Amino acid sequence: MLITYFCFFGFLFISSSKYLNLINKNSIPPEKRNACKLIYHEKNDCLYLFGGTNEKTKFNDIWAFYFSDYTWERIEVSSSSQPAPRKNSLFFKSKDNDDIIYMFGGSDVYGTKSDLWEFSLKSIKWKYIKNFLEISSRISMSIADGIFRTQQVIIAIGGKTLDKHYYDMVIIYLQSLQIVDYPNCVVFNQNGIIYTYGGLIFRAWGNYDLLPTSLVTEAFIDGGSVFYFLNMNVIDISYTALYNSLVYSGNYLYIFTGYNLQGERVPYVFRADLNNPGNLFDKISLLNFTHRALPGLTVKNDKFYIFGGFNDLFTNEMVIAEADIPNNALKSIMTIKEYNYPEERVYFSLDTFDHRLVLFGGYNKGYYFNDLWIYYSKTNIWESIEMKGYLPSRRKNHASGAHGNSLVIWGGEDKAGFKNDIFINNILKKSWSEIKPSNLGPSPRKGACGVLKFPKFYIFGGQTYAGLSGEAWEYSFNTNHYTQLSKSPEAFYNGKCQLLFNKIYIVGAKNIDNIGLNKILYYDIIQNSWGKSYEKEKGVYYAESVSMIFPDYFIEHGGVFKNIYANKQINAYRENGEVYGPWEQKWSVFAGNSAYVLSKIIYFSGGLEGPSVSITKERSNNKFNYISVSDLAKDLNFTLYCAPGSYLNKNGNCNYCPFSSYSTGFTEEKCKLCPPGTKSENFGLASLRQCYPCEEGSFNSKSGQKYCRKCPSNGYCPVGSAKPQFFKLSYLNSSIQPMTYQEPSFNQSFYMLFIISYSIFLFFFTILLFLIPKVVSNIHKLDLYITAHDNEIGKPIKIAKTKIGGAFTIIFFGVGLFIFGLNVINYALKNVEETKSLQPLSVFENEVSNFKSDINITVSFENYFDECGINGECQYGVEIVVINIVKGAEKIKCQKINYACVIQVVCNNCEIGTTSMLTFKLSQEYSFSTAISVKISSESSIPESLSSMSKTIIAPKDEVFIGRTSSQFYYSLTPSVFYSTIKEFPNESTGYHISEYALPTYGTSFTIENLNTESGLTAVINLERSAFGFFTYRYEIQTVFIVFSAILGSIAGIFQVIGFVMGFVEGIVTNYEKKALREEHISLLIENRLRMQISNNTIKDYKNKRHDSYAEDRNILLMK
Repeated sequence: MLITYFCFFGFLFISSSKYLNLINKNSIPPEKRNACKLIYHEKNDCLYLFGGTNEKTKFNDIWAFYFSDYTWERIEVSSSSQPAPRKNSLFFKSKDNDDIIYMFGGSDVYGTKSDLWEFSLKSIKWKYIKNFLEISSRISMSIADGIFRTQQVIIAIGGKTLDKHYYDMVIIYLQSLQIVDYPNCVVFNQNGIIYTYGGLIFRAWGNYDLLPTSLVTEAFIDGGSVFYFLNMNVIDISYTALYNSLVYSGNYLYIFTGYNLQGERVPYVFRADLNNPGNLFDKISLLNFTHRALPGLTVKNDKFYIFGGFNDLFTNEMVIAEADIPNNALKSIMTIKEYNYPEERVYFSLDTFDHRLVLFGGYNKGYYFNDLWIYYSKTNIWESIEMKGYLPSRRKNHASGAHGNSLVIWGGEDKAGFKNDIFINNILKKSWSEIKPSNLGPSPRKGACGVLKFPKFYIFGGQTYAGLSGEAWEYSFNTNHYTQLSKSPEAFYNGKCQLLFNKIYIVGAKNIDNIGLNKILYYDIIQNSWGKSYEKEKGVYYAESVSMIFPDYFIEHGGVFKNIYANKQINAYRENGEVYGPWEQKWSVFAGNSAYVLSKIIYFSGGLEGPSVSITKERSNNKFNYISVSDLAKDLNFTLYCAPGSYLNKNGNCNYCPFSSYSTGFTEEKCKLCPPGTKSENFGLASLRQCYPCEEGSFNSKSGQKYCRKCPSNGYCPVGSAKPQFFKLSYLNSSIQPMTYQEPSFNQSFYMLFIISYSIFLFFFTILLFLIPKVVSNIHKLDLYITAHDNEIGKPIKIAKTKIGGAFTIIFFGVGLFIFGLNVINYALKNVEETKSLQPLSVFENEVSNFKSDINITVSFENYFDECGINGECQYGVEIVVINIVKGAEKIKCQKINYACVIQVVCNNCEIGTTSMLTFKLSQEYSFSTAISVKISSESSIPESLSSMSKTIIAPKDEVFIGRTSSQFYYSLTPSVFYSTIKEFPNESTGYHISEYALPTYGTSFTIENLNTESGLTAVINLERSAFGFFTYRYEIQTVFIVFSAILGSIAGIFQVIGFVMGFVEGIVTNYEKKALREEHISLLIENRLRMQISNNTIKDYKNKRHDSYAEDRNILLMK
């Protein structure tokens, strides 16, 4: 095929390739290098680049640069016979044939070369011409191409071997391959610059061994035998450069200096006037760009094209400059900036994080890769990531998947054969870790595909040593365990897995005959079953294509059929069988990989196929393109679905999610903000897992924040705080247990109230009665103590009713009622006794069939950022597993309360086994917690009492609970039985008394930067039933009969006591009355006697005289 295919129609193809576009507007440039050669081809109006070197390798590739659109394209050579990779060679056009380019000499990994090759722009093949042994072993030899004696020649001057110096000039005439040797024609026989002009051969800057020279110009005239001196620039010999690049521009020669004798870069540009070769070289200033050593140089229409070179670092930048002759300057007028990118390859993985793509592994030309690159889609920048940790071996055809900021790779093929190992990469830490599953999983294989959806990694298909496989496997990060899933109805390999709405689609896969499938298989995660879609009645889909499933259509580009035909078309399909297209493209793509960003299906590299190259996967292309799904959807009136990390704006275009917001893609109408307590400095997030919790000592109370705020000095902010806490949680432990029966406080209060109030009532009532005259005058009628008045021993009993007897009868009735009331109250309110004992369970076997109780277990995961429950319903990823509990009516409730995931398990009439367990598994997208609280309570069998315990554990500083190791809590449940003979309580009830038999064990916890590669949060409640049971018996202290008997006895006793008191009081009163009566009688007797003895006057006188005598007589009588 003619080279015009490459140069003249390159732009036409690119601009007319419907829906296919270049990622980089200048396409993929040659790798960074120097010591390369660049020429301008007038007929094809493009540049060609060959060879060069960088810090890693030497090159032998050929590139074309098209002026039509300023893009690069590598020319894929169709023959296996090629020059060895080299630097500092000659690369020039044939004077007689525009379709031939010559390459001569240079230096490869073995040393100086002297071989001559020609490259055909028609056949795109190299042809070896001859190795000129005469000069093959020389080092430090100067070489150049030019015109001498009107013929195109190669000129070689000087050089040396290990034991000899050469001072000759060898001219090779290309047309005849004749060699002419001019011996002893130079003095400075090493290195230097050779150029031809006007039939002369010029040489500058030669040296002898380590002796530097200034810029000396010599000329060799046709017919002469030696070079003769023209001039010497008066410049410092430090300018001496052994290796240089040069280019002709009109009548001038420009020299870009390279390196000196010590290997140091010499950063200068000099210019010689070829019409005046005796003039001195001019030093040239560079404007708007810097010097680089040994770039590729050429000129077109007075414009300098300067590619690559070395300036502290290698570059692949292209500078386009113009000469300013009067001012001795070169001025940059345009720069095609350097572009860093991975080496092309096949069978690598390409996965999406957010706006970033991550590339790993692959294969090219017998070399396996294990490097990792990140592509930033918004800025169009590739970055090679230096990884630490335990790196996977170099491999290809591996399964991969990305979620959050984690990448998982599985299996594949390396130099040793098929693999089945699994690795995870933490992009934040730039670290690899190998995972060691706890059981056997899939056999070693290549060509399997994978999907990562934390906490699961899915593996499908592949080629094993036994043949193709249709197996499906699941690896759980929570359990570190493989599980085999439902098998695919058809074996396949080298497909790509795509997750869409809980279904994993297999696109671009092929069968054992290297033929694509006629359907798109998919695996339903929820149903664990396989289905098919987009089935073709005729024909098949292409294998190893770039394909993408959308909710209601499917796009396919490229692919191969039986490895003999490469498809260059884009097709779109509806599931009803409608086909749109095909749209023919310039390039095919296969054995590469792709990813979806915004509305672009981006693909990189892949197998090689071209006009002169048959399909091969040993070599790879360097294409970096994208399919515009937005353009296709607009033209076909399809719904545009934006990729994860983006949303559809009002103009119908896909935009990246703003900073600290995320979208899972396809059907998301808007991005969700990172929740309070989290932050993200990134944009285009595709997962909640990319919202990272605030570090300890900071908090964030708002959604969608890039940074967290510093915690107040008087506050406490653990990891993931949404607001400061003004107390710091500690290791919390609380216990509430049934106590010995205590009568209700009301009973005691009522008892005391009765005593006090009745006493007061009785006191005032009695006083009130005695204040009523009628009551006082008739009180003797109430007297019940009629036989207990003024009785003397040995004398008959007198029956009488007295006022004192009536008064004490009233007191008797009051006290009797009081005693009666107290006994009634004691019987009704203070008549319960309880006994307790701990006995072996065997004692209860015949009496208690089972120990059932209402058990309530509540687990709180603090600072939990996912939605564990909505309206009390547990969400997907929240699982509660109950083992060895005989269930009654069970109810589970999940809810988010103040940034905590609270899960409550209520089990009514449940019986605990000897060892029981409740496992709370949280495997949502963002399952972690800073503290775990457990509260367990149970009916204790004692009616008015619960038994409960609470425990809280807190993650270590700067860490959160996450990972496969669970946090364990240990409780002992002692069976309890309650019996009662009191009707207010149940006759019999059962329950449990809860205690802790071991301290909690902490589950795995990690710092924030480790959250990428960890998943799942588990708390296990271990319940152990005790071998002893707790027996409680509650009964009445007194029966009605006992109480009645007690009342009668008490009243009788009280009657006697009050009668005794009455008799005592009555005796005192009687004695007092008798004494008063005696006094009265005595006074009366004395008074009567005196009245009888004297007259009234005499008596009065006598009385006055005998007053003292009377008093004495009275006292004597009273004493008697």
